[in-house]
Amino acid sequence: MNPQESLEFIPIGKVLELEGGDIAIPRPEVVNVGPEEEAYAQYFHCVEIRSFGDLQALTLVPEGLDEEAVRQAMAEDDAEALSAARHYLQTHTKAGVYSCGEPEDGIPLKFSYRSDLRTTYDAIRKTQNPHLSRLLSDLYEKEVAWDSLVPAHIRGWIYKLSLVGSIPLVVSKIKDITIMHNATLNMTASVKLVLANDIRIYMGGVLKLNSSYTKIQCASIQGDIP
Repeated sequence: MNPQESLEFIPIGKVLELEGGDIAIPRPEVVNVGPEEEAYAQYFHCVEIRSFGDLQALTLVPEGLDEEAVRQAMAEDDAEALSAARHYLQTHTKAGVYSCGEPEDGIPLKFSYRSDLRTTYDAIRKTQNPHLSRLLSDLYEKEVAWDSLVPAHIRGWIYKLSLVGSIPLVVSKIKDITIMHNATLNMTASVKLVLANDIRIYMGGVLKLNSSYTKIQCASIQGDIP
């Protein structure tokens, strides 16, 4: 079952006000934690992201960024990636091969210019965020690389929201997480955002994230505690 189907939607502000409870994984157990697990379902809540402000409230986009400036930076990054893709095809493709859709020398063209341009653009744009990275560098007062995953993830959330209008998201609100010696906490694949206070991992302990993307926002994290 999709966890979103089993959880009641509640306002983002209400989730943020929750204190949450503590989770402790004893040695040497391996424990799955997620909305699908009955023992831990109480720590998970479903919210609906509808605005740039919602993304900031959930820490998916940093506070302090201006929405208009971010969207302008993304548009400039889009334009530069498109220009780079066109230049790449012009310099790495046999002259005239895209002049029409007819076969060349009796051999059908495998790809059209449009599909090749889209593929090349997507490959470049995936990690190219120089203008957005510059905004983040100014905000953090330290260098954020143009190909860093940080701006890539921020751009991904904003882009997705602009496409679908609203994003349902399962949020975990936990007070403290403690993973004892040689214990493992498996966050299930449905978990995308964990809001916690303190995370303590003792020697041999493991916090395993099973999703391709999971953000953990916490006040502190300590590892390899004796």
